[in-house]
Amino acid sequence: MIANVLEMLESSASDAATIPPTILYNEGWLLRLVLALAARGLNGLPFAFQPQARWFSEGLLESPFRPRFRADPLAEGRTHADGVVGHFRVTDRTKAGVELTAAATQFVICEAKMFSALSRGTRRAPTFNQAARNVSCLAWTLAQVRPRRPLTEYTSVGFFILAPESQIQARVFAAEMTRQALAASIEARVGFYDAEHRVAKLDPWLHEWALPLLDGASQFRFDCISWESVIQRIAEQDAACGDRMRSFYAECLRYNAPATQPADLPESSSVEEGNEA
Repeated sequence: MIANVLEMLESSASDAATIPPTILYNEGWLLRLVLALAARGLNGLPFAFQPQARWFSEGLLESPFRPRFRADPLAEGRTHADGVVGHFRVTDRTKAGVELTAAATQFVICEAKMFSALSRGTRRAPTFNQAARNVSCLAWTLAQVRPRRPLTEYTSVGFFILAPESQIQARVFAAEMTRQALAASIEARVGFYDAEHRVAKLDPWLHEWALPLLDGASQFRFDCISWESVIQRIAEQDAACGDRMRSFYAECLRYNAPATQPADLPESSSVEEGNEA
């Protein structure tokens, strides 16, 4: 069955196409493979899974900017997280909603990219980009844990963008991924609300959770990580697995590269070379 699926994907690159190859060869599946390997101990990520931590793909994260009333023009829905790692449960009500457990110590969000930039804000909140939205949801999720626990009790909290090295070198995400930019974007989003709602709901969360999370002294980590570096770390632990991941990544680049930009395919090292290293 798996062989048949792969054959269909190969035929999709020709005139006999039945399904688009990007259904499998995309950043979402690349991230799922990376997370599954890390959970088994073959970790290429810049953080480690803590004991009893789990991962989940396409989790739904609650937003601090929920509707105050029907058709609230400032409201937004839940955020789809490409991948989350930590101590959480998936709620039965939504089948994808993520809630931290009472004793959680880890919560990390991973955003997977190929050749797209971070999505921008909305018409009413133009500076509230995808990075700021994810960090806001992360801070809101931490604030919902009951009984309430201080940030200092969390030992692994973070937001990471995984993207091709070429995108990172081109500084595609650089402007949004600074502590100052994230804080300014979140504060501006809160500022769209009237004083009464800010004082009652948003200001306490902003000053007790969101801004302290972005304080340089906090345990919060965020960064842009290249797929190439992740796969290299996997290869250093298991050369054969690293070689297969390079092959899969090469297909992702091949089918997702912009038409005007040829994919810079990674070289696939042999298993023997990897073992010698």
